[in-house]
This record gives sequence, C-alpha cells and structure tokens, in this order.
Amino acid sequence: MNITMINGSPKVNKNNSQYFLSEVEQLIQKDNKVFTFKVDNPSKYPDALNSILNCDRLVIAFPLYVDGIPSHLVHFLEECEKFLKTQNKKPIPVYAIVNCGFYEGKHNHLAIQMVEHWCKKVNFIWVQGVGIGAGEMFGSLTSIPLDKGPKKKLGITLKELSRNILNDNINLDNPDKNNIFISPNFPSFLYKFMGNYQWNPQAKSNGLTKSDILKK
Repeated sequence: MNITMINGSPKVNKNNSQYFLSEVEQLIQKDNKVFTFKVDNPSKYPDALNSILNCDRLVIAFPLYVDGIPSHLVHFLEECEKFLKTQNKKPIPVYAIVNCGFYEGKHNHLAIQMVEHWCKKVNFIWVQGVGIGAGEMFGSLTSIPLDKGPKKKLGITLKELSRNILNDNINLDNPDKNNIFISPNFPSFLYKFMGNYQWNPQAKSNGLTKSDILKK
C-alpha cells in the first residue's frame, strides 16, 4: 500500500505536525510505502501532487491557525483540487491530524470539518480526524514513549488511527463519530500555569515588563 503524508506546518525546521506523522509512520510502515511531503512552498507541490495521484491513503497533518487551516496549506489544497480535475484519480480514504496550543483538543473540530468538505470537493473519502490539544507540549516530549505519562491518550489514539488507515472496513455511515479529540494526561491548570509563565521571560527579553503585558 502507498501512503502519502502531507505536513502542513509553516515552520521551517522542527514542528509538531512532523512529530505526529513520524509516530504514525512507525506504526504503519511495515509492508507499506510511506511518502511524506512538506508543502510550505509551491516548488514542493509537484512531487506531493504526483504522490497523491498514486497513493492508496492520504494523511494530512497541520497546526490550528485561527480555528482553521493555515493559509499556505489552503493554497496547496486548492492547487490539488485543480490538479485532480485533470486526472482520473480513484477516490481514496483521507485522514487528518490537527494540533493546537489550547489544552482541549476539541478546538480543532472546525479545521477537521474543513478537510472533510475538501474531500467532498475532490471526490475523496473522508474517514477520520484527530484533534490534539497541547500540541507544543507533545512535540517537546519526543523522548517519552507513546502510552506513557502525559502521552497515554496520544498513544491510544494514534494506534487507533493507524489501525484505521490500514483497515478497509471502517464504518463510514457517520464519519463525524469517527473523529477523536484528546488532551494530554497532564493537569490543565499546570499546563496553563506553565504556558502563562513563559510570557514573562519572553517579555523581558524584548524589553517589556509584566505590567506592559497586562495593559488593555
């Protein structure tokens, strides 16, 4: 089976979307060919589009931007739609992994719906979306194995997603019920405290004080 993964992160180097894709790849790569493309520049589109044309599964990962899909990824999906109209491409199953900085993974639901609507436009088969809260936290814990500590739910979810990617018999009667939204196995108040704490040293490094941050 040929599986194409699209990394929709705008970050040049290390990014959370690549981390999640790499974890899934380790779970599905046996006896399968996995091709990953980062589409942050139009010069990278041709290889990614040709891979989609020849794949059996498509997995799209990206960070949440203003409750939606990052603009550069929207542009790629639009170009993909134009490209597919000129090809005789069979419908393929599509999966999405969306992460955000909010603690609650449910904040990603609108972005996942956008990918679902895109699938309808290009006549692909929408299967499942995974909304991950505290994405930056997970991305910084790469040394911790899946299923352990704060990554317990993440491990369970990515393993279920991987099984579904490899399974031709998933229930498609109501795809919205297939979507999964998770938060880390970590207290929300500590996550918010640690996130807010970071603002003070960042402000100081830019010549600002705590009172400057709190001004309205």
